[in-house]
Order: sequence, then C-alpha cells, then structure tokens
Amino acid sequence: MVPDDSFRPRSLPNSGLEQPGRSSQFGNDPDNSVPHRRGRESCRVRMISFRVSEREFEQLLVRSEAEGARNLSEYARNALCEGPKTSEADLRRLTAEIQRIGADVARVTELIEQRGPAAAPDADGRE
Repeated sequence: MVPDDSFRPRSLPNSGLEQPGRSSQFGNDPDNSVPHRRGRESCRVRMISFRVSEREFEQLLVRSEAEGARNLSEYARNALCEGPKTSEADLRRLTAEIQRIGADVARVTELIEQRGPAAAPDADGRE
C-alpha cells in the first residue's frame, strides 16, 4: 500500500529568526539531531497547541506541580510521551486498599468456617 501524502505533517516555513551568514543551532533540522542548548540530545522544533477550560488549566497546574515538572510544557510532554506515572501517594493508597480487602476476605472466611457446612435447602426452598 502506498502511503497517502495528505497525512504527512507539513513543516512550517522558516521563521526568519536566523541571521544571514551565521549558523544557528536552532535552524531547520529535519532529523531533529542538532543538540539543544541545554545539552539535550535533540532540539524540540515542533509545537502542539490545544485549548482547555479554566478548570482543566487549574487541574493541569496542580498535577504538574505535584509531579515536580518545571512547567506545564514539561508536564504535558512527559504525560503524553511517557504515559501516566504512579506516584508514591498512589502506591501507598493502593497498598492500604489491598490490605483492607485482604482483611475483609479473612473475616468472611472465618465467619464461614465458624458457621459450619451450609444446610442444603429442601424442595420448598427452605433450609
């Protein structure tokens, strides 16, 4: 099957930020292989934009601070590219819930054992 060119991302035209005669480390690099000025392995040249409500924005701020992200961009990039992370608080909450369920199962098992074998119902549906 031949790929359809209509689904290929299109590059934005050069922004004109480069000065003639000077090479820029932030120029058009189709391979994203130019080193980032902060020492990252690649320069981020693509931008994604989407709208959120005020409530969603506040939620994103709270979550990004809780995750320790430097800014919303870093939080969004990590959340979208790396997937959800399980926090220590989540792990503690889930561990406590599993322990509670285990204790409930032990109590139910104990009650069943104390009661003895269940009597079989008779033909009328009574025990």
